[in-house]
Amino acid sequence: MYFRKVTVPISALPAVQEELELVDAEVHRLALGSSELGMDTAVAQLLATGGKRMRSVLLLLTHRAFGGVPDGTEITAAAAVEMVHAGSLAHDEMITEVRLPALE
Repeated sequence: MYFRKVTVPISALPAVQEELELVDAEVHRLALGSSELGMDTAVAQLLATGGKRMRSVLLLLTHRAFGGVPDGTEITAAAAVEMVHAGSLAHDEMITEVRLPALE
C-alpha cells in the first residue's frame, strides 16, 4: 500500500510532525476493511493523495495549548476529524459523478 508523507505548509509546525504521522497511520488503519464492494479501493485512492492535514494540526496544537496530556486520544480525535473530512470529499465526488451524466 502507498503511504504519502504528510506535508505541513507552515515551517512553525514541526512540533506536531511526529503526531501527524501517527494520525495518518491511524486514519489508514481505521479506514480500510469495509464490507462494501470497492470501498477499500476508493478510500485507499482518496487517502493516497496525502494533504496538509490542517484540521489535525489545529486539533493537536489546541490540545497542547490547553494543557492536554499526550495519551493517544488526541491522535484518535485528529484521525476522526480527518476521516469525516475525507468522507465528505468522497461523498461530494460521488454526487458529482451521479449528476454529471444526468446533465449530458
